[in-house]
Amino acid sequence: MGKPVHMKKTLRNTLLVWFLGFSVVLILVFIAFNALYIHQKTRITNVIGQIYELHLDVQKDFNITDVFFTYETSNLAFFDTQESTLLEDHEQRVKGINATLEALRHNSMVARMNIQGAVDSLAADFETYVTSVDQIIALILVRGFKDYGIVGKMRAFAHQLEGFGELDQTYVLNLRRHEKDYIIRNEQQYVGKLNDLGSRFREMITDDPRISRYRKDSIIMILDNYMEEFNNLVAVDRQIGLKTPETGTKSQLDELEINIEKRFNHVISTAESRKTVLFRYLEIFYIFSFLVFLLVSILLSRVISGYISAPLTTLTSHIRKLSENNLKQDDQLEQNFSNYETSVLYKEFRSLIEQIRQEKEDLNKVQKALIENEEKYRQLADNLPQSVFETDQFGNLTYVNSNWQKSFFYTREEVQNGVNIITILKAKNGPIVLGNESAGPVEYIARRKDGTTFPVLVYTNRIHRDNKLMGFRGAIIDISDRKIKLS
Repeated sequence: MGKPVHMKKTLRNTLLVWFLGFSVVLILVFIAFNALYIHQKTRITNVIGQIYELHLDVQKDFNITDVFFTYETSNLAFFDTQESTLLEDHEQRVKGINATLEALRHNSMVARMNIQGAVDSLAADFETYVTSVDQIIALILVRGFKDYGIVGKMRAFAHQLEGFGELDQTYVLNLRRHEKDYIIRNEQQYVGKLNDLGSRFREMITDDPRISRYRKDSIIMILDNYMEEFNNLVAVDRQIGLKTPETGTKSQLDELEINIEKRFNHVISTAESRKTVLFRYLEIFYIFSFLVFLLVSILLSRVISGYISAPLTTLTSHIRKLSENNLKQDDQLEQNFSNYETSVLYKEFRSLIEQIRQEKEDLNKVQKALIENEEKYRQLADNLPQSVFETDQFGNLTYVNSNWQKSFFYTREEVQNGVNIITILKAKNGPIVLGNESAGPVEYIARRKDGTTFPVLVYTNRIHRDNKLMGFRGAIIDISDRKIKLS
């Protein structure tokens, strides 16, 4: 009786040890191959995502600098403090863009995607772009506005000329008129007119016998300083090129922005094409590795099964011998041994199946609850009187409630086919800014599908997942009635 019991225990332990060992090796190798495959795909996808996000950040910076050149050049507060929230935003965004470019340039996957050279050129172009923006800003400060810079010096000299009572102030007034005509219209004819008038004014002062020589020297020096500063202003304006788009640093900046956009299109196109090829290589590698692993598993299974079945073969032979001897207790032992192993396997298997079934039921309950909660929140959003929406990180609408559809006349199918937030919202000044919770509601002009517009307040916040910006969520409130009451 003792020997068969010992064999049962030995067989079970042997099966357990080999099964666990083989399972651990199988799982580890399978996990390793899957982790390698997923890691490589993730690296490729992350590079593509970084490029798209980088492209969006660069476009946003282009908008910021354009807004700065449009409004801050005539903002007295900027010249007073030499600070601007637009410039701060530009500087922060440039740091982020440079960090992303640096990360891409040192990413080995970029070289495998055949875009290393394009990324390096893109980084060089962006560095030139930043330098050009800094040069224009420095020139703008030199040019000045009102009491600052060259314009401020001109105003001071003009005021000094106005203080000389013996002068014919008609000349001074005409000088200021031509100066303002040039600044407002930026036409070269006013440059010639002002210089001609200045020369005549100088001759008039020189020939005027009523003015003492000492006073003449002082007046002519002030007039010459005024004319010099005016011509400096013209030279700086040409160098900046804000008012003459075909010349100056601004023209070079515009051309550089176009080149950067072309480089992005090239990089994105090449990266997407190369991504497809790399994914195919990964799939081939994965399939080949799986086949090799399957072949090795079959060979190992045969070796292990032969080793494990050896005790069973010995046991079978021993039982056969006992049967030939007609030993009843041995027959009973054979039956008990078989029933024991079968019953244990059956119970364990049945327990496993029951556990899986219970887990499946629990999972179905959780999924059902999630679906019910999502449906409840969607119904709640549809019942709200405000227009509720969600977008992806590029501003494409991914969800709108019923009131939004009624307000903007779009069907849900049209939204699913693609509607961007910039299609329906327009800021009074500058670009659309979403997700700035600290700024509170922002007033925009909303545009319906039929082209009609109405004023709205927009509340937005950002949607993050795993510390990544996934999109924006917000509400739109029609304030047409409020505007009518206020008017």
